[in-house]
Amino acid sequence: MSRLGVDIDPVAIFRNIFAENVPDPAHISMLAEMGGAESIVCFLREDYKGVNERDVNVLKEIVKTHLNIKTNINDETVRKLLKIKPDMITFVGSGSATSMMPASVNLEEFSGPLSNYIADARSNRIATSVLIEPQ
Repeated sequence: MSRLGVDIDPVAIFRNIFAENVPDPAHISMLAEMGGAESIVCFLREDYKGVNERDVNVLKEIVKTHLNIKTNINDETVRKLLKIKPDMITFVGSGSATSMMPASVNLEEFSGPLSNYIADARSNRIATSVLIEPQ
C-alpha cells in the first residue's frame, strides 16, 4: 500500500537551529494534510535534534491521516511511543551522530529487543516497520 508521506523533520531541525518556536511542525503537518499528504512522518531521536516529545504528542492529537514515527531501538523512546500510540513505528538504526539520515537496523545485534518491541507495538495496535539493508 502506497501513501504520500511528508517528513516534517526538516521543519523541526530548522526551528531548533534558531532556538525559536516557529516554524511549528504541527502547523506544517496540517498544511501538508490539507495539500493531500496521506501520512506525516517524523524521527523521534534520543538527542531531540528534530522533533521532540511535545511535538509527537501534539501530532498524535492533530494528524487526521496516518502518523508514522521513526525511532532508534532504544527502550526509553520506544516506551514513550507505546504510550503515545502513533499509527506506526518505524525502527531505524542509530547512524552517525552528525547525520540526520537514519541508518538501517543491524538485525544480528538487535533481533531480540526488536522482536519484543514489535510484539509490544502490535499488542497496542500500532503498525510497525523496520529499515533494513536489502539483501
